[in-house]
Amino acid sequence: MDQAALISSAERRLDLVFADTFATLRVQLEKALAELQLGADGKIEASTFNAARVRNLLHSLQVEARNAGMGNAIDSVVDELKTLSTSILDQAGDLGLPSVFTETTGQSVKDLIWDAQRTVIDRERSIASDLEKLLIRSYTGATKRDDLLLNIAAKLKGNMRDAITEASEVVSNFATQTRVTHFGEAGVEWWTFDGPMDERTSEWCGHFVGRRVTMDMADSYATAWGRKHPLPPSISGGHYGCRHEWVPLVVDLKKYPIGPR
Repeated sequence: MDQAALISSAERRLDLVFADTFATLRVQLEKALAELQLGADGKIEASTFNAARVRNLLHSLQVEARNAGMGNAIDSVVDELKTLSTSILDQAGDLGLPSVFTETTGQSVKDLIWDAQRTVIDRERSIASDLEKLLIRSYTGATKRDDLLLNIAAKLKGNMRDAITEASEVVSNFATQTRVTHFGEAGVEWWTFDGPMDERTSEWCGHFVGRRVTMDMADSYATAWGRKHPLPPSISGGHYGCRHEWVPLVVDLKKYPIGPR
């Protein structure tokens, strides 16, 4: 399986992990809020009982998120990155190149994995912050519980979309950066940008598909042809959600024209 297929598989598995996590968190919150006392109009009463219940929930929001599966999501992201690392080393071995990371690349991999964990933890904190803002206003006597639940569902849905997007970027950038670093240290100079050339192909990607470039050459075009990604092409490819991948060239170099078209 090539790197693009491995990344897609990893992204699909993480999509399911995050979807399950956010569904569980929603159920947990709905269960906790079901205990609140309501007035005849369905609004949450401004009572000492309700205030105490909401305060308890406010103090445990991040714990609730972790218990719902964010801890599992962190572990899942790390597992996917380790699998990608192994596939990169296997590919290097198949090409007659070192199949063990150097100390420099190994440290880079560790740093990238830590950054990935921190990204999920930051999302966990963002969820808690968003929910906190909703809950603080909920027991003033002016909020219907049904409306609060709808607002919570909307916040969770937005955070889930963001979490899935972040995880996808983490996986893709990790794979590209680790691959480029490892093969570069092994002496690989030339790369080609592999992937489809169709109506969905961006202008930037279209200039590089099937061409032969160094990573420095690719990065020198980081803002050309409408490319907006803040990271250089050697880390992130063409753009967010890019379907292309950098493939190391060790044989048949002359069949690939040098430079973008």
